[in-house]
Amino acid sequence: MEAKKSASAQRAEVKGLAVAQRAEAKKFAAAQRAKTKAASVQVKDDKRAAKVAAAEAQEAVIHAFSVGALTEYVAENGLPEGLSGWAEVDGRLASAFEHAKAGRIEREETSIRAALTAAKTHGGRAMRKMTEQRITATTGRLLRLGSSYVGRVLAEDGFSQAGRKGKLLAVTTAEKWCEIRSDRVITPTKAYPIDANTTAQVYLDGQALITQRPTLTRMVLLSPLPGSAIIPGMALQKKEKVDLRQGEFQVGGLGWSMRVIVHPDKMSTPRQMAEQINRHANDIANRSQPAPAPEPAVVAPRTPAGDDVLSRLERLKALVESGAITQAEAEAIKQEILGR
Repeated sequence: MEAKKSASAQRAEVKGLAVAQRAEAKKFAAAQRAKTKAASVQVKDDKRAAKVAAAEAQEAVIHAFSVGALTEYVAENGLPEGLSGWAEVDGRLASAFEHAKAGRIEREETSIRAALTAAKTHGGRAMRKMTEQRITATTGRLLRLGSSYVGRVLAEDGFSQAGRKGKLLAVTTAEKWCEIRSDRVITPTKAYPIDANTTAQVYLDGQALITQRPTLTRMVLLSPLPGSAIIPGMALQKKEKVDLRQGEFQVGGLGWSMRVIVHPDKMSTPRQMAEQINRHANDIANRSQPAPAPEPAVVAPRTPAGDDVLSRLERLKALVESGAITQAEAEAIKQEILGR
């Protein structure tokens, strides 16, 4: 009996320990879950905060870039990771500013093109658009000093040429476009300064031809009788127009030249651009010529004082001899002439 009580007490004790252990395990598991959940929430909060901070940093960098203060911002706050492209583009534009200040037109435009290329490489269309906006905003103040926009000459594309000329082999290629400013000509690859030796001209060569040829379809459809197909075929031949004209806008100076193939029906704008270039070149040539030396003023010879006194005394003597004045009056006048 006593043994049974002892075994029952042991079982109860073991059961109590098991219950306590399970409760402790549940409590520990709940604590672990709460800890893991808190850690997960913290990680999400940290990521969210990091994204917000990165977005704010990017916005601050873009704003500093747009107003030309990126160098000062980086010196004070450092450059956030992943935004080095903005610094590179800013450096290219800074180089362009220095070249513009020194009047180095070709190097200035090279730096501008390098900035646009770097912007497209690092940031795509958005960064390139921002760079173009900054270039536009600083033109006349930091870039292209003293330069005013005149216009653009656009090239005729290859498809248009092939369609007009009727064959692909007749397509001619040159510069895709050129921008004309008061002091430079800009192409997609280079820039050339306009000086006294710059000349521009527009050429139009070739002619438009209309050819006729009989077609089998017209012969069959329009023949009234078998064997008479040649009659309508020759009478109603198919007309084809082949435009072999080629227009060119050409500009050049000492050591350089370029051309743009333009549509022969759109020559008005290229002609105006050529006239503007030639006018600017002539103005530069006129300003560079030295001003003509002023002609020496013609000074009338002055009569010596002695000769003037002598002539007045002779006239006085003649007046006395003619009786016009008395001798006394002549003596008074003589004293005045002699300054006594």
